[in-house]
Amino acid sequence: MLWTPIVSCLAKFEAYALSEDGNERGAKRYRFKALKMDPAKGDATGYIVKYISKNVHGKNIDTDFETG
Repeated sequence: MLWTPIVSCLAKFEAYALSEDGNERGAKRYRFKALKMDPAKGDATGYIVKYISKNVHGKNIDTDFETG
């Protein structure tokens, strides 16, 4: 069973995710999903890095301002 402060925090996150147009079809199902982390699969930081790196491909960038 989840600890009460965690449940309270998750409820606030879900309320925020649904605060705008939360009544539209599929909003409750797709906007917020809390999962328990599996240490065997990595941690939250690794997930975020993987998610961001999958979406970084340089599309619509004309000039690399760091290297010229």
